Amino acid sequence: MSDKIHHTELAQLDQVIQENMNLLQELNHGAYNHERIRDYLEKITATKLDPSVEVRLPFYTDYGRNIHFGKNIFINQGVTLVDLGGIYLGDHVLLGPKAPLFQSTILLIPKSVGE
Repeated sequence: MSDKIHHTELAQLDQVIQENMNLLQELNHGAYNHERIRDYLEKITATKLDPSVEVRLPFYTDYGRNIHFGKNIFINQGVTLVDLGGIYLGDHVLLGPKAPLFQSTILLIPKSVGE
């Protein structure tokens, strides 16, 4: 990502964040089986997940589109992934309860956006 982000890119980023916040709200307040949880995560990440990926709820992310899952992954309840800068979980990963992973990018917003 460049040092500056254009207004349209910022608007697109904000749109994805808003959509995913709604999906996460639905996901974290429902009672779902593993397959349905993966369906939600595929919408949030905009990628196909391997059936061996298991995520326990609640699950939190600030963006979602920069999370990349390998195979045979288990994410326990309360995990937070701050992924604007990209998080890559390889094969055979286990994240314990309430584990936070942060990989963020600072966005430099042109002055004209705030005016």
